[in-house]
Amino acid sequence: MGIRKTGFGILAAFVCLMLCVGLPLPAIRAQEDGSILQGELMMTTVQTEGREKPEAEAAVLVEFAAGSQVMVIGQSDGWYEVFYQGKTVYVEAFVLAASDAVDMQALEEEMQKTAEQDTAFIESLEMQRKALSRSRVWQIVIVVLIAAIFAVGVISAVKKTKEAR
Repeated sequence: MGIRKTGFGILAAFVCLMLCVGLPLPAIRAQEDGSILQGELMMTTVQTEGREKPEAEAAVLVEFAAGSQVMVIGQSDGWYEVFYQGKTVYVEAFVLAASDAVDMQALEEEMQKTAEQDTAFIESLEMQRKALSRSRVWQIVIVVLIAAIFAVGVISAVKKTKEAR
């Protein structure tokens, strides 16, 4: 439990430092194929559109409300390449700004929820281990009882055979 609290403390200190310094927050996301996508967390300053190509005439794939959080994974010729809801879209660079709006309360609640889930999982795992151990003991007891009944039957049959002679 101490390692988890230390890790959370380091994460919280890092986020606070990034907010105080005003640097963009790095963002990392695992993709479905297992590769890791890295970028920086940015925010739209006005309502805007994500386009299929870095061109003003390109098809619109998604619309962003002002204040939307997006992960920027690249930049070229006045356009940001943005990964959003499993899609790669392009947004004009002037509509994005470094994201400094991290909801610390929501982050704290998420960390608390994760800690509770971890605790519940560990307790469940321990209960399963104990149940497995008890079931092994009962398996051994049942095997011994069956062997004893079999042995009594054999001994009884041998005695009857000797008495019959």
